[in-house]
Amino acid sequence: NQIYEAFNNLKGTGYPSGAPLGISTIICRQNIAELEGMWTWLRDQNIIPFFEMITPQGNAKANDLLDVDTERIHKFFCRIAEIDRDKYGNNWDPQPPLVAGECLRHQFSCAIDSYGYVQPCVGVTIPVGNIREKKLADIIRESEVMQDLKNYKKTIKGPCSECLNLNKCYGCRGAAYQLTGDYLASDPLCWKNADRQDDIVRLPVNASELIPHKPPMLIVKKLVAIKERESITEVEISKDTIFVSEDGRLDEASYPELIAQSIAAQDGFRKIKNGNGGSKGFLLGVKNLEILGSARVGDTLRVSVCKLAKYGGFGVIKGEIFKGEDIIARGEIKVWQDEK
Repeated sequence: NQIYEAFNNLKGTGYPSGAPLGISTIICRQNIAELEGMWTWLRDQNIIPFFEMITPQGNAKANDLLDVDTERIHKFFCRIAEIDRDKYGNNWDPQPPLVAGECLRHQFSCAIDSYGYVQPCVGVTIPVGNIREKKLADIIRESEVMQDLKNYKKTIKGPCSECLNLNKCYGCRGAAYQLTGDYLASDPLCWKNADRQDDIVRLPVNASELIPHKPPMLIVKKLVAIKERESITEVEISKDTIFVSEDGRLDEASYPELIAQSIAAQDGFRKIKNGNGGSKGFLLGVKNLEILGSARVGDTLRVSVCKLAKYGGFGVIKGEIFKGEDIIARGEIKVWQDEK
C-alpha cells in the first residue's frame, strides 16, 4: 500500500510526464514469475524499469533462498528482450546483470560509504582509500583496483576475456568478486559461463601456480585474499620446510623470503590468464625487520604484504607475518619483478 501511495503521489505531481521516473527491483526466486507482467505495466505507464540480478553478498550469500538458476535467468532476459522488441520497439541484447542495460559503471563511478571509504561499487567491497584522508581524484588515480577495472579489456580473466561482447560487457564485477574473491574473475553467474565454471579461477589459489619457485624452496602454500595493493598468503610449516631446524623451529632468516614469495604470488595472480601464472623476480634487500615471535612445525602462518612504492620493476614491500592473531615478524623488503 505504501508503494502504491508513493506512486500515486508522484503521478499527482506530474511524473513521468516531462520528467523521467524509474522503478527498480532485484530479480530473485520469489518475484521472477511476476516480473514479466511488471515490466509490461511499467512500459505502458512510460516508467523506466530497472531490473537487476541479485549480487550474492551479505545475507544473500549466506543462503540460497533468493537464487535463480542460470538457465531460468537466461530465459527471463530473452523473454523480456522479445517483449521489448515486439511491443515497444526497443532492441537490445540480453546480458547480465541488468535487463535492457549494461553495467560499465567502473568506467565512470565509484561508491563511498558513510565512513568515507571508497570502493569500486557496492559489490566490489574493497576499500581503496578514504576521502577523509585523501582527495577522491587522487584515490581513483592511484588505485590499482580502480585502474584494473577501467582497463578491464586487458585485465579480465577466464572466459569473459574471450567473449565477443567484451567491448560492452564484463558481467557483474560484484558477483565475480563475491563468488571468487577476485574482482577480475569471469562472472560465474553469466549464462555464457555456465559450462565453463572450471575455467574461472577462485581464491584461494595454490602458490605453485603463481610463482616460479619449486620445492623445497617453495614455502608459501596459497594465496587467500587480494585487496588494494595488498594480499594475504598462507604458509603451513612442516618438517620438510627448508628453513626448519632439527628441533622443529622455523629459522627467522626465512621471514624475508616468506614476504618475497607472498608478493610474488600477488603479482603472479594479477598476471594469471586462463590458469597460467608464474612471476619472476628477485629479493634485493631487507629493511627494518623486527622479529617478535617464533614458529614451529605444525604452525599455520598468514603473511600480509602491501606495496609501499613502485618504480618500473622495482618495488618496496611492507610485510607482516601472523601466527593466529599474533604478529611474529614485520619489515620491508626491496624487490625487482619482471613486468612482462
